[in-house]
Amino acid sequence: MRNEERSVLKRLFAEEPPLTMEEINERLLTVEDIAAVERDLGEASRIVLLAIIAHLQAAGVMNSTALVANLEATLTQLDDQQNTRVGLQVMIGAIRNSLIWHDASAQAPSRRNQ
Repeated sequence: MRNEERSVLKRLFAEEPPLTMEEINERLLTVEDIAAVERDLGEASRIVLLAIIAHLQAAGVMNSTALVANLEATLTQLDDQQNTRVGLQVMIGAIRNSLIWHDASAQAPSRRNQ
C-alpha cells in the first residue's frame, strides 16, 4: 500500500469515533439480511435456470447433453479458479439431476394411463 493511501485511510478512520456495541450489532444485522437475500435470490435463480434448461430440452429446442459437455470442457480452463470450478461442477450435477427429474415427471402421467 502506498503512503498516500495509508494517509487517506488514517484520516478516514481517525475522524470516525469508535462504534458502540449497538452500532456494531445494527451493522451486523444489516449485513446478515443482505447475505440472506442474496443467498435466496441465488437459489431462486438456479431453480429458474434449471427449469428453463429442462423445458428447452423437452421442447427439442436445446440439446442439454451438448450443454453439459460444453460446460465440462470449460472446467479444464479454470485451473487457477478453484472456487469457480467447484461451483460449475455443482451446477453441472444440478443440470443433470434436473433433467432426470423432469424426464421422470414427464413420463409419470403416461404410466398412470396405461
